[in-house]
Amino acid sequence: MNQLQSRSAPWILVLIVIVADQVTKYIVMSSMKLHQSISVIGDTLRWTYVQNSGMAFSIKLLEGRLLGIISIIATIVFAFILIKSRREAPMFQLIIGAIIGGAIGNSIDRLRFGYVIDFIDVNLPDWWMDRWPVFNIADSAVSVSVVLLISIIILRPGFMMASPSTVVETDIQDGLNSNFDIETNEQYEPGNSSESSNMKGNQD
Repeated sequence: MNQLQSRSAPWILVLIVIVADQVTKYIVMSSMKLHQSISVIGDTLRWTYVQNSGMAFSIKLLEGRLLGIISIIATIVFAFILIKSRREAPMFQLIIGAIIGGAIGNSIDRLRFGYVIDFIDVNLPDWWMDRWPVFNIADSAVSVSVVLLISIIILRPGFMMASPSTVVETDIQDGLNSNFDIETNEQYEPGNSSESSNMKGNQD
């Protein structure tokens, strides 16, 4: 994977998560009635259309469009982290990309409707809880990414650092770009061009 592909991959993932999230929610809204449930794999997996005004998995700490605004602020913070993480491992960048995509997906719902469309309804063993709270693709992207990030940090503390070859490649590219900029500036800066020198010589 070249440098351009490496830098664009997380943003492509952001777009994929947003599109998948919004398309599935649109299908649910347009084809199901509120609180309707459709069996997919018996009682283990169902599509159940609910409108969640709280946080992910129906947590009620904050609600409505205020939560949407807070989500947008968090998304901007994660986007800044992604932009500044070009020296980090590609896996880290992809994880941050998935978190951004999920946050944007749910923020779109909150700002539009004041609630989030949830529809993935999973049954869990009775010894844990009756059923897992209904969720959506955006919730999955954020939750899985956070769990994966924490797990990798604990198990492999140094994974976030890019490989030495990637760092060297980035430094070389930056150096070439800097030299090109310097040469370009010198070429067109008045008084530094060869043409200006020749004109001065002729005047003497």
